[in-house]
Amino acid sequence: MARVFPLVVIGLMGCLAMGGCRSKAKDSSPSAKAAGAKTLRPISITRQRSLVFTYRQGGEFQTVASMDKIPLGARGWVRVQDPQVRNVGSRFVYVADLRKANDKGVFPYQVLTRQQFLKGRALPGDGQDQGQGQGTGMGNMGATVAAVGKVVLYSRPGCGACDRVRAYLKQRGVQFEEKNIRADAEAAKELKAKAVRKGFPTGVVPVIDVNGDIVVGFDVRKLESLLRRRV
Repeated sequence: MARVFPLVVIGLMGCLAMGGCRSKAKDSSPSAKAAGAKTLRPISITRQRSLVFTYRQGGEFQTVASMDKIPLGARGWVRVQDPQVRNVGSRFVYVADLRKANDKGVFPYQVLTRQQFLKGRALPGDGQDQGQGQGTGMGNMGATVAAVGKVVLYSRPGCGACDRVRAYLKQRGVQFEEKNIRADAEAAKELKAKAVRKGFPTGVVPVIDVNGDIVVGFDVRKLESLLRRRV
């Protein structure tokens, strides 16, 4: 028993380091709770949604209920609020670049502190030349992501690590396709084939495919490295 116990501990540490999900149970570990407490849940920012926008005009902030009422020159730094979501007591806010949406009509954003938003400034320009390989267009507040080609996220419901990867990609303004391996049999088959071909464990999510390079689990450092590569 004295020799078995260390092996069990090492095995558990290996599973945690991978950052993936195998069982159907939700990720309720202290680290997952801490991560959730430090951010906001993902949000979809489109013209069709009823949202509230706050932007800087001169030395003052203006709040409007329509994206069209925001001056073009101020759309690079806009706080977005969903009236149906209460974030009372949270020091974090959604800050979006509303100058150009992706091909699905979704605008990129980041989760920043209130102080970061208040101290930031609307990026220059009228929005006519945005989206030419400048990633999120969020200035120095986040990583600049180059055009990264095709990104696929394999996930399943109840996976806390999958939720964190999804939020991370959206915060970085990365366009990606998400495939639910539980609801989509073809996606599950596709992921299994990649696992056999690439040599990573089957049945583990999240798995992120960035132009053929595989990331298993929420490995921020590796994701950053792959997303910064130009294609």
